[in-house]
Amino acid sequence: MKIYLIFALLEYILLFFITSGINILNYDYLKLKYSIFSFSNKEKENGLNILIKIFFPTIYLIFVSGVLYKLNIISINSNIYYITILYHILNWIIIIVVLNRNALINKKMEIITTFLSIVLSLIIYSIFINKTTDIFVNFDDLKNGIWLAIITFCGNLFIKMIYNTSKTNAKEQNDRIIKYVTSKYRYFKSKYDNIILTDNKDVRYLVYAIMIFENYNRPWIIRKLEYIKFFIWREATLGIMQIKSKEYITNIESVKKSVIFIENIYKYLPKKMKKDKKIEKVLYKYNCSVDYVNEVKYIYELLKII
Repeated sequence: MKIYLIFALLEYILLFFITSGINILNYDYLKLKYSIFSFSNKEKENGLNILIKIFFPTIYLIFVSGVLYKLNIISINSNIYYITILYHILNWIIIIVVLNRNALINKKMEIITTFLSIVLSLIIYSIFINKTTDIFVNFDDLKNGIWLAIITFCGNLFIKMIYNTSKTNAKEQNDRIIKYVTSKYRYFKSKYDNIILTDNKDVRYLVYAIMIFENYNRPWIIRKLEYIKFFIWREATLGIMQIKSKEYITNIESVKKSVIFIENIYKYLPKKMKKDKKIEKVLYKYNCSVDYVNEVKYIYELLKII
């Protein structure tokens, strides 16, 4: 079972790099789009996401099985479908426990895709992997080309059907985002409200908005790795507020530093400047990135109405 778990972990890492690569590459001319989560983007299209979740584990299973057969390690292939099952268990643990993003996921869709992925892997294992010792078949050797054409045609129809119908409901997605932001805001408020010493409500909301966004992008386990990096290089972005520092600082110290930094910038902005522009100015000073500013600003706007 340990070897299957290792393969499942490798699958998770491989898929992470594949999806990251899709996002980096320019794919404007492709019909299938891979969507990236964003707090501020209400329009979601995740057909390719669903296809990858369903089909990639089986494709990975076939590839691993083929390699094992080539290496004459046949015993592992006897129950190789465990890799898909363990991959999905690992994926759920990472989403819910490690990243703590339970409120953000579409549970119904995740359960359906998990079920379909496991069923597909079991079917391929039963009718293909378990019936042969030569996975990497040369398609020229297939005698019944018409059946291959039919299977390909039906597969394309199925893929298009999933892609065209698997679009996240904008309202449901927005409700999950509000639920997530509300939950994190209440948690962080109970933990840090007594050290956010400012009478400026905008500054207070900005601190929490940054905190929520940074926590999403740098969950606790990643922040632990940042501290390891600090002890090696003596410089890293530390704490819940991700303050770049050459000195060791805790979560609480990072919050205190952020409050001082944000408040000092905010109070010296022109009084006649619109509040919306003030918020943008402060955020640009905190992190000079358009995407960062838009995301945190959206969370800030949500916090004002929660």
